[in-house]
Amino acid sequence: MLKRRLQVAALHTASVILLSF
Repeated sequence: MLKRRLQVAALHTASVILLSF
C-alpha cells in the first residue's frame, strides 16, 4: 500500500519535473 503510494508520488514528481523543463 505504502509502496504503491510512493510509486505514484514518484511518478507525479517526475512528470512535474519534466513539465518544468
